[in-house]
Amino acid sequence: MMFGAAILYKDKPNTQKKVRFIAFLLYFVPFALGILYQVGDIVAYKVRYTFSVEKWAAADQNERGRLINSFRTNHPLVGENISVAKALLGEPDVSGDTYFIYYIGDYDKWLAMDPYYYSITFNSENIITAEDINQS
Repeated sequence: MMFGAAILYKDKPNTQKKVRFIAFLLYFVPFALGILYQVGDIVAYKVRYTFSVEKWAAADQNERGRLINSFRTNHPLVGENISVAKALLGEPDVSGDTYFIYYIGDYDKWLAMDPYYYSITFNSENIITAEDINQS
């Protein structure tokens, strides 16, 4: 009987180490997997919604709303000729003497009450003076 008690006492630190290790795994593994999932999701989003002329042409309004931030970052239009905007974005959904409008749906919101649009304003010499995202 004494011998059995000595073995239990001797094994107790190992049991505590095992319990700590299992507890660590139970907390750390889901946390690490969650971080990896988020990083993968961000990378996949950026790859899918990085602007290209082909993606824009094939996109519906809501997909355009997800492409527009990448477009604005990579293609600053103010000071450019309006032909540059037309070459990149195609024909506008609405146009006037000094503006183009492209509908971009929900933009980067998941549920918008009113749709958004991307407006480009230019002067009489066809130089872009402003661009902005507005909500109807």
